[in-house]
Amino acid sequence: MRKFLDWGKLLVILVLIFACQGIKETHAAGEQILFMSSDGAHVFLKDGTGQYYVNGQKITNNNRITWKRELHNSYVGGSFSRTQTIQLINDIGVLDSVNFVSFKSKYAGEVPNAFLLNVRHVLMSNAVSQFTDPAYGGTGWRFDFTDVFGLSTPRYTHYDGNQEYPLDGDMYLVVNADNGQVVDFVSKLNPYYYSGAEKAEILEVKDGATNLQPPTGQPQLNISTAKGDSVTISWGSIPYGIEYEVEHAGNIIINNSNSITLNDLLPDTSGQVRVRAVNSIGKGPWSDYIHYKTKLTTPIVTHTVTSSTLQLNWEAVNGANSYEVEIDGVTTSVGNTNEFILNNVVPNKEYVYKVRAVSAGNESDWSVEGKVTIPFSKPLDISTTSLYNSITLSWTPVSGATAYDVELNGAIKTSVSSATARINGLSPNTDYDIRVRAKKGTNIGVWSDAATVKTLLSTPVITNVPSDTEITLNWAEIAGATSYEVEADGVVVSANGLSYTHTGLASGTTHKYRVRAKSDVNVSDWSTVVTTYTVPGKVGVVTGAPTSTTIVLSWPTVSGATRYDVERNGVVVVSPTGASTTLSGLQQDQDYTIRVRAKNTGGNGDWSDSIVVKTQLATPVVTKASAETEITLSWAEIAGATAYEVEADGMVVTVTGTGYTHTGLNPGTAHTYKVRAKSDTNVSVWSAVVNANTVPSKPGVITGTATSNRIVLSWPAVSGATKYDVERNGTIVTSPTTATATLSSLQPDQDYTIRVRGKNAGGDGVWSDPFTFRTTLSAPTITVTSGVGENTITWSAIGNASEYELDINGHSFYVGDQQTYIHTGLVKGVRQTYRIRAINGVNLGDWSSYVTKAAL
Repeated sequence: MRKFLDWGKLLVILVLIFACQGIKETHAAGEQILFMSSDGAHVFLKDGTGQYYVNGQKITNNNRITWKRELHNSYVGGSFSRTQTIQLINDIGVLDSVNFVSFKSKYAGEVPNAFLLNVRHVLMSNAVSQFTDPAYGGTGWRFDFTDVFGLSTPRYTHYDGNQEYPLDGDMYLVVNADNGQVVDFVSKLNPYYYSGAEKAEILEVKDGATNLQPPTGQPQLNISTAKGDSVTISWGSIPYGIEYEVEHAGNIIINNSNSITLNDLLPDTSGQVRVRAVNSIGKGPWSDYIHYKTKLTTPIVTHTVTSSTLQLNWEAVNGANSYEVEIDGVTTSVGNTNEFILNNVVPNKEYVYKVRAVSAGNESDWSVEGKVTIPFSKPLDISTTSLYNSITLSWTPVSGATAYDVELNGAIKTSVSSATARINGLSPNTDYDIRVRAKKGTNIGVWSDAATVKTLLSTPVITNVPSDTEITLNWAEIAGATSYEVEADGVVVSANGLSYTHTGLASGTTHKYRVRAKSDVNVSDWSTVVTTYTVPGKVGVVTGAPTSTTIVLSWPTVSGATRYDVERNGVVVVSPTGASTTLSGLQQDQDYTIRVRAKNTGGNGDWSDSIVVKTQLATPVVTKASAETEITLSWAEIAGATAYEVEADGMVVTVTGTGYTHTGLNPGTAHTYKVRAKSDTNVSVWSAVVNANTVPSKPGVITGTATSNRIVLSWPAVSGATKYDVERNGTIVTSPTTATATLSSLQPDQDYTIRVRGKNAGGDGVWSDPFTFRTTLSAPTITVTSGVGENTITWSAIGNASEYELDINGHSFYVGDQQTYIHTGLVKGVRQTYRIRAINGVNLGDWSSYVTKAAL
C-alpha cells in the first residue's frame, strides 16, 4: 500500500502510474476498451458514439462526464456557499490515460476499485457567494467566480482556444469502478487540495488485463420492470464481457450495457429472452431463458365531481375481467365495470386516485395518479336587503372557503372574502337574479339557487318653504310611483301629488318630515329626515349703550330663533346667536339707526322697530407734568367738544382749554385725576384715572464718615421720596431707597464732592447743597522683630504721609518720617503691643492692625 500525504508527492506518483500504463484498444463493433481489470470484472470503455461506460453502465450525460462539489454553510450573521463543476466534454476534452487503483480521500471516502482518468481541456466553473449581515458589522453580499489562480470562470483548462494555462498542471477525475459514479477531482485547481485542507491517497495500483479472453460466465437474468408494451431485462457484469447478445423473438440484439428494454410489445402477451457476453475473441455461454408476460393495458381515467360525489370513468381494457380503484391509499375492487362513484365526499378536500385493470393471471400498471379537489357545496340561507340602487346579501359561510363569487343576471359582479356582499350601481324598481358560489384558490364551488330581488323605488328628495304658521314640502316625481306617504312630526298621511303643506303651526317651532314613494308592488326608502322651523316672531324693543367707538345692544329673546341679524344704517353687520351684541369700530359723536330680526333654518322673522343711538365724544387721553407744589394736566382737543370736566382729587372743575394746573400742593404728595369732554348734546366717557405725585423737597445737610477707601453717608429723610440719587463728583453712583448710602472702592487721601436729591413717581426733587469729604491715608503694614531686650518695629511707606504716629501699649507718639523704630530696655518674655498710622499736615491715616511681640 502506498500513501501520499501532500499534493506534490501525489502528483509524482500519478505521473509515474500513467507513464507506465497506456490505453488498451480492443475493437468489438466500434467499442474502445480504455481499461480492463486483470480479472475482467471492471471494464472502462468508449462506444462508437463517444459515450463512456463502466461495466456496461453509461457514465456520460449529455455527451459529458461531470463532477460537481457543493458546500453550503449558514451561521449567525451570515452564510457561505462554494460550488465547483468539472466537465469532460466529448470532442472537446482530452482523456490522456486511464488506470485502475484503490483510492481514498476525505471527500470521496475509501474507493476499493476506482478508474483514475488523466484529463485535459476540461470545462471548469467556480462560484463563491458569501453574505455577512450589516447588523453584525458585515458588508452584505459578495460574489466570486475566479479559480485558485484568480482567473475568471467558466473556462477551459490548459488551453481555451486562445491562451495556454501551463500552471493548471495534471488533473484526474476519479470514477468508482463498481457503480460508475464520478467521486473526486484530484488537481491543484481543486481549492481543497490547493489550500492543503484535504489530502488524497492512492492505496494500491492494480494491474490491468494483459490478454483479452473469451467470456466464460453465464448471465443471470431478471425482469426489472414489465409494462403493457415493454419489458426491461437486466443482468450482472460478465468478466471480459464487452458487449452482450440478446436473443428475443428469433432476433439477436447487440447491447453494450447490462440491461435492455424491449419496447413496442403487445399487452398481455408472453415471450422469452436469453443473453450471452461477447468480445472480439469469442462468445460466452447463453443464459437460461427468462420468460416474461407484458401487463394489461393501463387504463386512462377521467373524473367528474360534484360537491358530494367523485365519479371515475375509463375505457374497457382488453383481457381484463375486473378493475381496482385506489383512492387516498384505499384499494377497492369494483368488478367488471368502467366507472366508480364515491359518495359523501368532503367538499374542499383533495382526493388522490388511480385505477388498474385485473385478469385471472395478469394486471395492468396503475393509471397515472390523478388529483381532484371536491368543489364547495352551494351556499345556503341567502338573505337580501334592497335599496333603490343597491342590494345587500348575506349567506351561511361555507367551511373552508376563502372567497365567494356573486353573480348578477348571469355575470360575476364581485368577489368577496366574507359571507356578505353589497352590489351597487343598480337601477331602481328593477328585478335582478343573484347566485353565490364559494371558492378557494382554484377550487370553485357550486352555484347557489338563484334568488330574484327587486330594487326599491327611488327615494324622494325633499325641499321645504316655511312661513311663521305653516311649512310646505316639495319633491320631484319618482318613476314608477303612484302615490306618496308623508310623515309629519311622526304622523303619516298620504299625498297623491308632489307637495304637502303642514298648517296651523306656531312661529319659531321645530318640525320633522320625511317622504317615501309607493306603487302597488313596491315602495321606496323613507327620505332623509328634514328638520325645519317656522320662522321666528318679531323682535321686541332694542336698547343700546354707546361709548365713543362702540354700541352695546340687547333685546328680548325670540322663541325658536337660532340667530339674529343686526342692521346698522341699512346694512346687516353681525349675526349673533344670543340676544346681545357689541358694534365696534364706530365714529365718535355719530347717530346710528339700528334694528334687529330673529332667524332660524326656516327663514328670517320681521325686523324690530328702529332705534337711533348716538356714540359719545372721544375720551381724552391725559398726560401729566409734576413740580414741587403743582401738577399740570394736558390732553388733545376732542372733535365736537365745547368744554372739559376735570376731576382733581374728587373735586370737579370745568375748563374750556386742553389743559389744567393743580396748584398749592405739598411736595412729595399723591393726587388722582380724570377728564371727560362735553358738548351741548353729548359727553364722553371719563378718561382713565391718572395718578400723579408732586416731586420731593430738597434734602437737608449731608453727614458722612470717611476711611481710606469708603465714605458712609446719611441725610434727613425727605417726605414723599421713594428713592434718592447720590451724586459723586458730578456722577450719580447709587440710588438707595433709604436716607443712607456707602460709597466704596475709593482712593485714599482724596476729596469727593457729594450731593443728594429725593425722587418719586412725580419726578426728581432739587439737589441738596454739595458737601466735600476727604478719605483718610491708607493704613501702613506693620512688622515687629524680637531681639535681646528689644523689639524692632518696621512699616510700609504711605503715599502723601509726612510723618507717622506709633502706638506702644496704648501710648502714642510721633516718630517722624522714618519707617523703623527700635523699642529697647525690655524684659525678656514680657509681651508688647504695637500699631502705627500715617499723618500729614491736613489728614490722618487709618491705624494699622495690632501686633503683639515679646523681647528675647
